[in-house]
Amino acid sequence: MSSSITKKQFLKRRTEMIAHEIHDSLVEEPEPDRQKVLASYPKVTYYKNPRTGSMHLGLSLRGIRKLVKRFPLITTDQVKEVFGVSTPR
Repeated sequence: MSSSITKKQFLKRRTEMIAHEIHDSLVEEPEPDRQKVLASYPKVTYYKNPRTGSMHLGLSLRGIRKLVKRFPLITTDQVKEVFGVSTPR
């Protein structure tokens, strides 16, 4: 019996891992409960690009999943850069 995971399982785990890491970097006290972290993210958000007027996915579970699907080896820092998330000092 092989212990490989499916593509769908990989996307879900990687998305949750990146969302958890971003949440931990923004909040001073990391939340140990996985469900509370995922509940703090909206399922989907959109923003309007002021220069072009086009709609884009924002920082949400769907936005992170879309990046992971396109770039499976994307890191948390790269996701933060794409969505313009800065770590508080």
